[in-house]
Amino acid sequence: MQEVTMNRIKFLMLSVISLLVSLVAASCTSVTPLTRIKENPAMFDALSAEHRNLVQQGMICNGMGQDAVFLAWGMPEGRPVVGQNGKVHFEKWVYTCMRPVMVERPYWGGFYGPACRGMYWNGGWDTAYVPEVCATVTFENGRVIAWERSGSRVNAPAAPYRP
Repeated sequence: MQEVTMNRIKFLMLSVISLLVSLVAASCTSVTPLTRIKENPAMFDALSAEHRNLVQQGMICNGMGQDAVFLAWGMPEGRPVVGQNGKVHFEKWVYTCMRPVMVERPYWGGFYGPACRGMYWNGGWDTAYVPEVCATVTFENGRVIAWERSGSRVNAPAAPYRP
């Protein structure tokens, strides 16, 4: 009886470990323009030859439609900013990235050893990641009219670029 219980425990532990490994492996996959193109072949085929070439490189340019920008860069993390001026429909997509920042870890102490005679302190520096806007794309009636990079990556080229 005890052996059966131990086998069940081992089986459950192995099942949990395999599930965790699977989840970690799945979270490590990256989504690139090529994976979005494979998932949306009809959307990609509808683009002009010039836009298809740029999308495959993860780049955008003025005049591109929202489908092309989605294939090249993906969807923005937040909701797009939408507006209208007469008959002209405006939309702005905001892309964020994570910027590493050094932060001081608080100091704490404690006691160790027999009768708690020893004392230790810990603290120092850690890296935290904060979100920042790294790119925006502005559409007018569904076409790119402007895009820019900001934050820590300011030097955006005048030609098409990838974020």
